[in-house]
Amino acid sequence: MARALKTNFLLSSVSGIGMYRNWNSDGPTMPQVYERVDFREQNPLRWDFTTYAPSVVSIALGTNDFSNGDGKKERLPFDSTRFVSSYVQFVALVKAKYPNARIALLSSAMLHGKPRTTLQNCLTVVKQKTDAAYPTDKPVAVHFFQPMQARGCSGHPNVEDHAILANELTPFFQKLLP
Repeated sequence: MARALKTNFLLSSVSGIGMYRNWNSDGPTMPQVYERVDFREQNPLRWDFTTYAPSVVSIALGTNDFSNGDGKKERLPFDSTRFVSSYVQFVALVKAKYPNARIALLSSAMLHGKPRTTLQNCLTVVKQKTDAAYPTDKPVAVHFFQPMQARGCSGHPNVEDHAILANELTPFFQKLLP
């Protein structure tokens, strides 16, 4: 997508991480490690957020919060109140680090049925709360992916699936970039 839009990008991600809980654990979650240079909670080294000034920061978290884990470790049902609260606080942290960046929330193409609808509802509430908290900023943008049956390992998107997702996102980001 970045190549199609002829723009630079910086990707920050951790496999299995979530907003308030991870694929098979309660943490550390992205809000707990976001400021660390290597996303490790114990590392005292912090990322220097002044080295990069993005026009858009997209956040695509939620898939792992909905996970049932490995089925061995006890997993409580998804808590939408906790998820939304954590997400709103995280967006505030990102906005503090990149005050001039437009925020884009992305759903998950890997969720289906009730989890998909619940995530979309939660992201809508996160948008509403963030827009209300920052009334002079550009509104948060939200993209709900079309659902897909991912064909990669363990139900994740493969290379072809990623191309489909990139093609879907390109017009969305084209509208957000200056």
